[in-house]
Amino acid sequence: MKKTQNFVFSLLLISFLMFWFNFGSFLSLNNSYRGYLNDKLHKSDYTGSISLLWNYTTGDAIHSSAALGDVDNDGKLEVIIGSDDGTIYAMNGENGTLLWNYSTGNIVVSSPALGDINNDGNLDIIIGSFDRNLYALNGESGTLLWNYTTGSWIESSPVISDVNNDSKLDVLFGSHDSNIYALNGENGTLLWSYLTNDIIKSSPAVGDFDGDSRLEVAIGSEDGKVHAINGEDGSEAWIYCSTDRGSSSPALADVDFDNKLEVLIGLGQRYLHILDGEDQIVPKLFESYKTRTCPAIGDVDNDGKIDFITISS
Repeated sequence: MKKTQNFVFSLLLISFLMFWFNFGSFLSLNNSYRGYLNDKLHKSDYTGSISLLWNYTTGDAIHSSAALGDVDNDGKLEVIIGSDDGTIYAMNGENGTLLWNYSTGNIVVSSPALGDINNDGNLDIIIGSFDRNLYALNGESGTLLWNYTTGSWIESSPVISDVNNDSKLDVLFGSHDSNIYALNGENGTLLWSYLTNDIIKSSPAVGDFDGDSRLEVAIGSEDGKVHAINGEDGSEAWIYCSTDRGSSSPALADVDFDNKLEVLIGLGQRYLHILDGEDQIVPKLFESYKTRTCPAIGDVDNDGKIDFITISS
């Protein structure tokens, strides 16, 4: 029997921050409701309430993360998500009614990216499927704009960016066929591909690592390597090799205030790695348990310095 999972939203839950401690997860909701998140959320002594706005049931488990955007230009946010039933759903954000759905040929664990890839003034949706295809959908109707077929499953979540400086949006993602792909956003044609030595579950991060005013792409592969790729032509910038298998998705930030981006990524079983974006030197390793989550970055304690949050098992 297929597992069915409810997709549940709360008005307050949309903007939560989660911190991981030894005793579990700590949840803060608008500073009014706090508790520990293990199997259940328990109310503490803080005042406030959480109410269910709506829920939507798909045909199988949900591993994809939701994206929010006004895809039908009605001035209101819609919710876009994929499901293990192989379907991509767009729902009214106010009441959870179905706007449209699109069926792929296999499970969808990739998370959607939203952007106007064809420059028509409307948001489009990009998402991958285990049927080996990356799909570009019209946000208003859910109709297919284009699809690109790779050699294996797509677990990576796509990123939208103008990596080749032609003033048009491109789409970047990884595949279990060990390639990272850059596609023309308008029509889905291949700009370049870069072959690694192992499958790619990681999602790419895009930024100017070396200060040359051109975009580079960072992504991790399951053999514990980080690949930095020149966004313009797909050539190799550098590779960093760790001693263990596994990779989270990378994040970018200027953590040492040298006006250059560093690459933050979890690799292997123990460490969050911070790599100099220009030449992959490792300024610091932060020991933790195994992490597969992309670090979240910001000044959470208002001390004027960059902090980062990662979740470990």
